[in-house]
Amino acid sequence: MACYGFSPFCRQCFVVIGVSINLSQYGMVFGFTGLLLPQLQDPASSVTIDQDGESWIAALPSLGLLVGNMIIPTIMGNLGRKRANIISITIMTVCWSCIIIANNLTTILIVRFFQGVSLGMVNSLSPIVIGECTSPKNRGAFLTTLSLVLSIGTLLVHTAASFLSWRETATICTAITAFDLVLILFAPESPSWLAVKGRYNEARNVFRWLRGNDEDEEIERIIEASVVTLRETNAKSNSFVLNIKRTIIDFHRTMKEESFYKPILIAVHVYTLGTFSGVNILTSYVILITKEIAGSEINMPIAVITLAVQRLITNAVAVVLMKKVKRRTTLILTTIMNIASLFAVAGYDLAKTCNLFENSLLGFLLLHILMFSISLGALPLTFIIIGELFSLKYRSISAGLSSTSLSVLFFVTLKTFPCLFDNIGLYGTFFLYGCVLVYCLIVLWAFLPETKDKTLQEIEEGFKSKSQNVELKVLRPLMDSK
Repeated sequence: MACYGFSPFCRQCFVVIGVSINLSQYGMVFGFTGLLLPQLQDPASSVTIDQDGESWIAALPSLGLLVGNMIIPTIMGNLGRKRANIISITIMTVCWSCIIIANNLTTILIVRFFQGVSLGMVNSLSPIVIGECTSPKNRGAFLTTLSLVLSIGTLLVHTAASFLSWRETATICTAITAFDLVLILFAPESPSWLAVKGRYNEARNVFRWLRGNDEDEEIERIIEASVVTLRETNAKSNSFVLNIKRTIIDFHRTMKEESFYKPILIAVHVYTLGTFSGVNILTSYVILITKEIAGSEINMPIAVITLAVQRLITNAVAVVLMKKVKRRTTLILTTIMNIASLFAVAGYDLAKTCNLFENSLLGFLLLHILMFSISLGALPLTFIIIGELFSLKYRSISAGLSSTSLSVLFFVTLKTFPCLFDNIGLYGTFFLYGCVLVYCLIVLWAFLPETKDKTLQEIEEGFKSKSQNVELKVLRPLMDSK
């Protein structure tokens, strides 16, 4: 661990910076797509692609995301959050280095896949690390920084690639990931993971190093929950056959536990909302969409950079707001704005396509309004809510399962967008996205709880049945006596 002599808040910042820079690769990888494709389309490019190759370059990281989401629960659960973070950023550093020297489409596609693997790992990992290592009063703002660094990553590659070649841009990204690897090496392990592994004294020490001495009640409640889990694990027989039977019974019982399936169902709908908000295609197909709405006469580098800057500024505003406003209320209001913006852009594009009305400035303004609604709501709140939902007992597997849905959604939106654009136009695509958001809004309105200023243990107990909470209350005096 590092940062001795600093306040608990500064130490939490140190942990957040390490995992946030790793997650900023999301913005870099998918933002890189939007500027890589036009450069590869240049006849003078050393690497040639066709339309099918373009869609695979954009969508292939999403398949890697699926693999990353599948392996990260095991890595997080067995090796710990810190080692999982190190593995993820190491893969990304190697991938950016390979892009620098890539001289054919096959190499680029392979690298893009493994970039997705790294992103799939950090996608599940980052909100969990921040949720477990930061104080409830700061957790919302810290989780919002995840969307902020996403925007910073997007702005960085959009700006760099507007003036530099894709190889030079990849060089900059390599340097950033290498720096982050050094930071992560000095970060502490998650106290929650240490508690799950039965390393209670170490968990208390790390928790107090991160939080100070004013929040001891939370670590004691985490340890209580871990004791229950370890007691159940140690009670199992060593017989292979009996363990198989017990595994099947435990799986069936787990699937019926409200603290397991409810957060996952909510997380899937939150991810669906975030994916169909339009942020992915506005990042990966920014030039195509901007040309469609504002016309080819617009100064494209300036247009792309201004959208990225606006996204960054709005995310920064969201960081401040998340410390003051309720999560659930903000998500509902910004989603309504998001839906209205999608329908507005769709309506304008339809009028433009039918030669009824056209105003480049108005079209570009509508894109900015859409980006504003996304950056203020769906983008930051996805990370905040996901980081707060899952119970300690099932945190690794829950994050992996829910993030798998994100991978599928990413692939579907990025791979199908060119086809949808060609067949039903941008207006039809955005209208479809808006309808999906309406469905997600209804579900989340009904089932999403308020999580602001609650500890992770309080949120978990809110999902549990009464019998599970009674068990913890009975155990608590026994732990206090020890």
